[in-house]
Amino acid sequence: MSIIYTALRSLTVYRDILSEPVIDSAAGLCGTIDSSCASDEERIDAYCEVYHRLIGSGHKDLAGYIEEYLRYDEGAYPAAVASGGGKQLRAAARRDIDILGRLEQGCGEMKSLLLETLSPRLRDIVDDLPEIEAAKCRALRVWSRAIDVRAGASLPEGVRLCGTSGA
Repeated sequence: MSIIYTALRSLTVYRDILSEPVIDSAAGLCGTIDSSCASDEERIDAYCEVYHRLIGSGHKDLAGYIEEYLRYDEGAYPAAVASGGGKQLRAAARRDIDILGRLEQGCGEMKSLLLETLSPRLRDIVDDLPEIEAAKCRALRVWSRAIDVRAGASLPEGVRLCGTSGA
């Protein structure tokens, strides 16, 4: 998971998302989960912090959280597109979205990874923790396509996460 942590530090266009509490916690979990310096208690705390912040944000999975952020982001990418950003900007946005997709998928596997790293005496505690859900599809690919279609920060009208129609 440290590779995802490092990849998040390389975000360019959507870098502002790193200061969002849920993403900040998820990045911290990625950095903690396989760190030889982290204690079992720190790993458990990092996992629980992500879950707490995620449900506190009104989302059940990271894909929904990320999708909402991308939909309403008024940061660097929309501003650059408005001022005539080109192919290189779109490529950077697609790259960032790919990294965020890896984070989302990785967090869906965190509980099992956490169980693997813990001492046996703590596994029962973690076994009872709720799962951080991963989306059932690679929804962030839709965002990558939307960058080419609209060169902007929103999905086409009526398209929702996972490509389903809805309001």
